[in-house]
Amino acid sequence: ESFLSPLCQTAFAGVLAKYTASKKPFVVVTTHSPQIIQSAPKSSLHFVYRDGRNSKINIGDPLEVLLNTVGIEAKIKTLVMVEDNAARVFSKLWIGQFAPIIIASIEFIIMNGDGNIIKALDGFPTNPNSFALIGLLDGDAEGKGFAGERIGFLPGGKPLEALYREMIEAELDRVEPILGIENLRQVVFAQQGLELHEWFEQLKLNSNLSSDQLHLVLFKAWIQKAENKHVSEQYFAALREKIDSPHG
Repeated sequence: ESFLSPLCQTAFAGVLAKYTASKKPFVVVTTHSPQIIQSAPKSSLHFVYRDGRNSKINIGDPLEVLLNTVGIEAKIKTLVMVEDNAARVFSKLWIGQFAPIIIASIEFIIMNGDGNIIKALDGFPTNPNSFALIGLLDGDAEGKGFAGERIGFLPGGKPLEALYREMIEAELDRVEPILGIENLRQVVFAQQGLELHEWFEQLKLNSNLSSDQLHLVLFKAWIQKAENKHVSEQYFAALREKIDSPHG
């Protein structure tokens, strides 16, 4: 791909993917091209770097860190406004589940509620040239009548803490080994009747995890259920259209 334009590199990656899927060869590609890198799933990306006389493979760091190791600096192309920190953490994990390459090009902004997101969208130009602006509302906001080319929704149809609480209480046997929280059954029993926000704060306290760490393990447990992953993929497809749309 050394002498191909970015457009041709994208086309080349598409042809390569087509024949890889149909003919089933084992393909090794070495490249610095963002167009080719973004065509591969994260599980297929291996970043090689020099360590003294030896070369090593780095596969554990976040994608944006790995891209920097090969000289690819991601530019912010999309601003995604979310309601709170829980939505910010969930959104990054959710998008990264299906398209990790685009995470580095998105900046997430906490707006403290869906009303502030709607106001910001109303006051912002509908077709800026430099980047896309999207309001990403919690799942429970979908039933409030919000709609528009720049509005998306998190999957689940409920506040994130409600999704997680219902999951733990209804699927304790499944999620207990995933969460790895000591004495989880006793913790769940003791937290019965608590208000939703207080429930999450108590779970964080009892798990000895930070808020972001707790959201991470809860998301992992939630997305591992097949029906949750399927719904998430559908909602992500709708969001991806808005990210790629010129109306962003």
